[in-house]
Amino acid sequence: MPATFASITHAQPVNFGAHEIEAVYYSWTDNSGSGKSDDETNGLDYLDNKIQTERPPYCLDIFLGSSDSRLEDHPALKKFPLNESGKVKNGDKWTVVTVEGNHRIKYLDVEQGKKHGYSVTADNLKLLKLRIHFDYRDRPGRPKKGNGPSESKKRRPLEIRLCKHGLGKGFEKGIEGMREGGIRRIFVPKKYSYKDINRPGVFDVELLEVCSSRACEVYER
Repeated sequence: MPATFASITHAQPVNFGAHEIEAVYYSWTDNSGSGKSDDETNGLDYLDNKIQTERPPYCLDIFLGSSDSRLEDHPALKKFPLNESGKVKNGDKWTVVTVEGNHRIKYLDVEQGKKHGYSVTADNLKLLKLRIHFDYRDRPGRPKKGNGPSESKKRRPLEIRLCKHGLGKGFEKGIEGMREGGIRRIFVPKKYSYKDINRPGVFDVELLEVCSSRACEVYER
C-alpha cells in the first residue's frame, strides 16, 4: 500500500549550512495505520553510515561573517606544549605520524567533534575545502599567526583548499581523521613548519566545516 508522508523530524537544530540534511530524517505511516517504518527508527544509524562513506557535499558560497572561536579560552590550549629545544612536552600522550623516514608529526585531539560530522580522510584530503579557525606558534610568548585577531573570540573563518597546500603538508598530514566540530593540536617538525618558519611549531585547529572542492577536483585531474 502506498506510504503517506506525515512529518519531517529534526534530530537537532538545522543551521542551513552546506549539509543541513545531516540533521534531518523522515518518518511516515502507511494508509493502513500500521505504524512507524524501519526508516524512522533506524534513520540516524543510516545517516551516520552514509556520512562516513560518501564524499562531503560542496560548500554553499555565502558571505562568511565572524564567529566565536573556542581556541582562545580553551583550558587545554593555554600552555605552550614545546620546550626550548622544540620538543613536545608529555609526548607520550600524543598520536605520532611518521612521514618520509624519521620526520614525525604529532597531534592531540582536544575535542573529538560531531558524531555525525564529515571528516578529513587520506582518501578525500586532496579534494576538500575546509573552513577553520587556527593559530600557529613556534615559541612561547611570541605572537600567534593564524586567522585572528588572537585577542578576540570573534574571527572570520578561513577557507582553505587542501590541494593548494596553503598551510603546508605538515598541517595536512596532521588533520587527517579530524571531524567537523573538533579541536586538534598539531606539532610539525622544522621541515614541515608553517610557511617559511624554519623551526618546529604547533597548530591549534578548530574544524568548522568539511566540503568537497570543485577547484581541487579540476586541479587533481
